[in-house]
Amino acid sequence: MRKGFDNQRFPNRAAWMLAALVCVIAASGVWALQPKEGSYLSAKEFFLPELYISSANEALDDVIYELPNQAAWEQFQSAAGLESGDGQMRAFIDPRSGAATNVLGAFPLIPGRGVGNQLTLGDLGRRLGSEVRKVDSRVVGEAVLGFVRARQEVLGIDLAQLGSVRVGQVTPELWQVSIPQVFQGVPVRHGRLAATINNGNLILLGTETWGNVSAALSPAPKVSSEKALALGFEFAGGRVLVDELVQQPKLEIIPFAPPEFQIGEGYGGQIGKGYGHRLAWVFAFVRPPDSETWEVMVDAHSGQVIAFQDVTHYLDGQIKGGVYPITSTEICPNADQCGTMQSGWPMPYADTGLASPNNFTNSAGIFNYTSGTVTTTLTGRFFDIVDNCGAVSNSSTTGVIDMGGVTGHHNCTTGGGGAGNTAASRTAFYELNKLAELARGWLPSNTWLNSRVTTNVNINNTCNAFYSAGTVNFYRSGGGCRNTGEIAGVFDHEWGHALDDNDTGGNLSSTSEGYADIVAIYRLEASCVGHGFFDNSSSGSCGLTVDGTGRNCNEALTGSAVCCTDCSGVRDADYAKHTPNTPATALGFVCPSCTSSTGPCGRQVHCAGAPIRQAAWDFVTRDLTAAPFNLDSQTAFIIGNKVFYQGSGNIGAWYTCTCTTSSGGCGSTNGYMQWLAADDDNGNVNDGTPHMTALYNAFNRHGIACATPTPTNSGCSGGPSAAATLSATAGDKSVALSWGTVSGATRYWVFRSEGHAGCNFGKTLIAEVTGTSYTDTQVANGREYYYNVVAAGSSSACFGRASNCVNVTPAASVTPDFNVACSPSSVSAQQGGTATSTCTVSSVNGFSSAVTLSCAGQPAGVSCGFSSNPVTPPANGSSNSTLTLTVGGSQATGTFNFNVQGVSGATTKTSPISLTVTAVGGGTVFFDDFETNQGWTVNPNGTDTATTGQWERGNPQGTNSSGAKQLDATVSGVNDLVTGASAGSTAGASTSTAG
Repeated sequence: MRKGFDNQRFPNRAAWMLAALVCVIAASGVWALQPKEGSYLSAKEFFLPELYISSANEALDDVIYELPNQAAWEQFQSAAGLESGDGQMRAFIDPRSGAATNVLGAFPLIPGRGVGNQLTLGDLGRRLGSEVRKVDSRVVGEAVLGFVRARQEVLGIDLAQLGSVRVGQVTPELWQVSIPQVFQGVPVRHGRLAATINNGNLILLGTETWGNVSAALSPAPKVSSEKALALGFEFAGGRVLVDELVQQPKLEIIPFAPPEFQIGEGYGGQIGKGYGHRLAWVFAFVRPPDSETWEVMVDAHSGQVIAFQDVTHYLDGQIKGGVYPITSTEICPNADQCGTMQSGWPMPYADTGLASPNNFTNSAGIFNYTSGTVTTTLTGRFFDIVDNCGAVSNSSTTGVIDMGGVTGHHNCTTGGGGAGNTAASRTAFYELNKLAELARGWLPSNTWLNSRVTTNVNINNTCNAFYSAGTVNFYRSGGGCRNTGEIAGVFDHEWGHALDDNDTGGNLSSTSEGYADIVAIYRLEASCVGHGFFDNSSSGSCGLTVDGTGRNCNEALTGSAVCCTDCSGVRDADYAKHTPNTPATALGFVCPSCTSSTGPCGRQVHCAGAPIRQAAWDFVTRDLTAAPFNLDSQTAFIIGNKVFYQGSGNIGAWYTCTCTTSSGGCGSTNGYMQWLAADDDNGNVNDGTPHMTALYNAFNRHGIACATPTPTNSGCSGGPSAAATLSATAGDKSVALSWGTVSGATRYWVFRSEGHAGCNFGKTLIAEVTGTSYTDTQVANGREYYYNVVAAGSSSACFGRASNCVNVTPAASVTPDFNVACSPSSVSAQQGGTATSTCTVSSVNGFSSAVTLSCAGQPAGVSCGFSSNPVTPPANGSSNSTLTLTVGGSQATGTFNFNVQGVSGATTKTSPISLTVTAVGGGTVFFDDFETNQGWTVNPNGTDTATTGQWERGNPQGTNSSGAKQLDATVSGVNDLVTGASAGSTAGASTSTAG
């Protein structure tokens, strides 16, 4: 049984539709489609089943002994260490043809800064046989062809079938090359060879739907074009007067999958026998007033009509509406506390009222719309909204439903479209779908995540929310509380209980409140659970939040108050944001401050969850970001989410506790041990795990760790550790991502986030790929998306840092654009000090206008300055400006996340910055061996503050003051540091009197 069969590829819309119908019509001779209402021709639409071709990528090592060119591959493998700049080469094979679908390496092709690349223009000219003065599209195309010709046997292609080379320069470093397949002057549909060059190195090279056309296929038609037209229209029921040819008949070679080698939709034959080819006449016509464009394929040898399909690119419909992003306070002071409604956010996986496969939208709220009335009731694929204010029913005859909503809508106020189209319905539907999408990325085998959860909102009650088997439930505002169906952290928490109840353990953990809180704080990357839960009708015992919108929470249920300092939610996971600001431990907080109940330590379950949620928050914000890891926040949260989702399914009691005597986490089902197991790379936690000391420190700080085994960071030798460099290109409802190869990586994880907080929000693992590119099609035009890539090794526990975060906005048309990226994105400075970062403004699609840089959302005590501002990048190039962050002496310590934003006209792009402000401590005034002038200054500020002299280096003689020896003469050639007698004066050649 051959390994490595990957996702199937649908080369065009018709093939996609056919694949969706395979189980219905597999036994029929043609792939019939359901008739479109009111269209006679729709009933004729069909596609020979063999014209749908599945694709697969087989690792070279898995199939090399089955390849007819085995010897060529073995020779190439042995030479790759010399040819490839990194000494490595990996390859994948199309089992249908035996041709290479991907050769991954670092082959120096044109001069550049790539690894191992020492090529000069002279070297390149000698390769090509002509002088090269500059690298342009012609030179790049010739270089690729030269590489391909020299390795024809390895690639498994017939060079005579290479067509005209198409070359595009994406950035100064990135080139893309495409060469279509042509057989004796006739184009082969979908066949091509593609190459990618980055920093001068050929990093990707492979074929797509390429099977060498047999010489037995004659390119000369036996059926004339006129006869093909007649046969095509005869199939359509005859040509009528209004029919209009929009494409004259032309010859194409159409690949097909030989039916005798098919197993279902996949290929089950020997390598190299999976493609056949037909010569066909292809033409297209329209029949007014219908909108379809009908493409007809007629076999040019037999006269058989092999396809009759509508190739119109229909308008994509969308369902969207207003959503509260974090809370509903009606102001947005920062990303963690944003409470203004965001208009036009997608309704993911919403029902449309259309027939399958367009009965649900995709992740971006998009679906394929042809005609008719679209209606959504928010009875989605994964969540069913039941609004106690009334039914949800929004319709449209254009394919686009905007459910509306504005800031200030609460409870039963609607945006139209039924009494149930409330802020709570839309916000719940968006947030819960995005959260479940994040979880599916880490837990693809959890079948419950693909079930439908009933979500009840606007229940006529106040100040709470709850989970019960199969449902999550949220209340209206009142009684000093806001509508819990308008607060993301509350949604996430209650849904967290549902996941806890449906994971490996099959029951709620103890305490599940800690589990559910982690779901919320890791998704939102905010420590306050449910900010805005309490309104400002009362200041309570802990006063109001900084923004004045609600009262701060008090986490103690008995005894002295433990006040949150800026959280109007139910709890805060950051112990530093409490008074007192000490870590909550089982013995120090739970036992004295929580009332008796059934949770750990015999205490109330919400209160007893404090050590759990605080340990989880510490893990990602304190311990992974500190030595020896020193990770950026984005990488830390990726690790946190991975360990949490993959390590919490079999937890029973998160920790053990006997009040007044002991607490810990040494049990096999305790949180600490289960998280260690998820972090382990070799099936033995006794020799350590990759992040063991961070886990231990986080859990031990709260008294719920275990000293055995000894905390040791180990494992993942040879695995990836570096971050990839990611770039993105916007397309029509798509984003094309590409990145460089990372040493030690065998695959790459692609993450996407979206919404008001950009890169600093829950990242969804949307793909795992072995190559260095990916195209995301689950996106909507006009909405900004954010991406990271993480290089992973053979073990899922071994992976590197997150790449730079890129933001991109898909658009229907390609227009000039720009991106802003600052590196490093995480910096630190003392109070009264400065920090710097280099901000790069990159041109996209020829953009060459001025971009004004500024900071947004930084603390009041931090100012920003740029060395160049505005910045004007050259077309398709980039320009840099140094950002200097100046920290005031009274600025509070801590880590602050904000953005650098670039503005040009109506376009704004952002790049995240994380600034850690530390307290001023003792500093080294200077260090000098005094033997040579090292250029030191007398204090960190660089000014003279001596009160009796000015420090300087010298070789003094012995000195005396009032008969007492003050300074011995130094040994010849040994200098001392001396000072003059009065402030600002020099000491002279040999005196330090009174200095």
